[in-house]
Amino acid sequence: MQAVFKPIFIGLLFGMFHVCLAQQTPTFSEYNYNVFILNSAYAGFEKDTELVFSSAGFSNELDGAPKSTTFSFNTSLKEGQIGLGAGVIHDEIGVSKTTTAFAAYSYKLFFDSQDDRPHWQHYYPTVLSFGITAGAQFYNDNLLDLGIIDDPKFQRNINTIIPTVGVGFMFNYKELFVGASMPNVLGVELASEDNLDLSTPFYIYGGYRIFTNIFRETMIKPSFLLKKEGGVPLQADVNVAVNLKNKIEFGAGYRTNGSLNLLLGVYALKKLRVMYNYNMASGNAPIHTTHGIVLGYRFGDGYSE
Repeated sequence: MQAVFKPIFIGLLFGMFHVCLAQQTPTFSEYNYNVFILNSAYAGFEKDTELVFSSAGFSNELDGAPKSTTFSFNTSLKEGQIGLGAGVIHDEIGVSKTTTAFAAYSYKLFFDSQDDRPHWQHYYPTVLSFGITAGAQFYNDNLLDLGIIDDPKFQRNINTIIPTVGVGFMFNYKELFVGASMPNVLGVELASEDNLDLSTPFYIYGGYRIFTNIFRETMIKPSFLLKKEGGVPLQADVNVAVNLKNKIEFGAGYRTNGSLNLLLGVYALKKLRVMYNYNMASGNAPIHTTHGIVLGYRFGDGYSE
């Protein structure tokens, strides 16, 4: 009985999440800690080279459950005016797998040279950054694994390469930051497979850093992420994080699909940051909890002086 039920369940799960893959790319609940993956304009925002690895969903034992892994690096050149970076994103949902690899370039306009920041962390006072990415998305749909024999759309697997070009901008004014990006403005126009129905998200994010005393050693950072894609309703993440002198960070957030995000992180050896994310869905969601982790390593002065 279990052998019969399993493929049916996978098919139902795929049917639910296939729409998400075609119309909604995975939302990064940890976007505050890996912004470069969403927005190329962030490349080189900090003066030191940074490596970031993130993973979410791999603790889910349910077949076809969403899983995501990212790896990126970015660095600055010419006193921060130019940023370079690269990244790899791997997503799995149902019988679908997507791997995106890209390189990024950013150019920054500085409007103020005032070094107005707490002594333990770097913030640029006023900067406008423009970014662009170029890469490719490798899309694989193992439709035959579903065992659906009465629908011609499921009679072959799909393997295609989609060239990508993305754009983004970011503006930072002291404690205020805001940005917008589109990971692939080309869509599927240049894909090697015809009749693909995949859309591209548009992101807007922002936030504000609030310091609780004159020593500026405790920071409260409310932030948001908006995502719009195709005919899918606008999705929003709203988070609040508290940073204690870049030693400990914790926070919570809410997503408009009815899920709650909890964050906990530590900064170790000055250059290493470890963030843990717990996502708890409400309602009749097939997956109620998801665990994720973000590892960051920043060279030079690291995350604190």
